[in-house]
Amino acid sequence: MKVPSFLLPHTVTITPFTGQTALGETYGAEYTTRCRVEIGQTLIKDTEGKEIVGNGRVFLPADIQILSQSKLEHGGDKYTVVGVKKVAGLRSPAYIRAVIL
Repeated sequence: MKVPSFLLPHTVTITPFTGQTALGETYGAEYTTRCRVEIGQTLIKDTEGKEIVGNGRVFLPADIQILSQSKLEHGGDKYTVVGVKKVAGLRSPAYIRAVIL
């Protein structure tokens, strides 16, 4: 089940995190996609169980590949993705929810 395009009124530029090397973090080529951005505080727990207060949430189509630590730009503001969750639909993931700092 795909998210209808009218529910994704915003556009973001994503620079995907690809990994860590001896020289630091590496990122892939940036790309643009439609989404829904909700700016506001969101409380989540990271992989180590620490609580993090995010600056907002971004809802993306299920076919987008995005990892924590990816960079995201919306409306001239730059954010870092701190949490990613695929939200289940009836047969497959319906969308991806990412929390941003």
